[in-house]
Amino acid sequence: MRRLHCAVLLVVVVSCLSRAAAQVNIAFEKAAVSDGVWMGTVSGDVTGRLVTLMVAADQSRPLWEVDFYWIVLADDPGRSFVARLTGTLDSGSGEVAMSGVVNEGYLAGARVDESGHLVDATTSRFEGTIRLAAAPADNASSCGEGGSMDGYPWDDASRCSPRRP
Repeated sequence: MRRLHCAVLLVVVVSCLSRAAAQVNIAFEKAAVSDGVWMGTVSGDVTGRLVTLMVAADQSRPLWEVDFYWIVLADDPGRSFVARLTGTLDSGSGEVAMSGVVNEGYLAGARVDESGHLVDATTSRFEGTIRLAAAPADNASSCGEGGSMDGYPWDDASRCSPRRP
């Protein structure tokens, strides 16, 4: 019976460690450089430069529906990725929350959650975090391991999206 408890404990520990290794935590800061384009940096589990492109924003209410491409140009090119995120921006508080999927590159198919806030309205400067969580094997990316970064990654018909069961 003691061996069974040890075996179960080992499985739980390995499972938790695997889940932790499958998460990537990144801090970001970015400022507007033109209409719909922000540039900045990322730090944490991935370091490098960041470009975000606004695809759409419904500004008809105080809580805007937004659609962005996030392009991370990592110091380690093997960790660069493109993700499409949608969510909301509260035009009053400056709080933003988006989610989506890594379309191309590092951890293709991984879920992405972004949380940020406006820190300087004059420069449209935002700070926050993004978290990548690797997709389970049964929801693997259709791009294969690591995805493909060749071609024009921000067309509307994503060539690299998670497979649906």
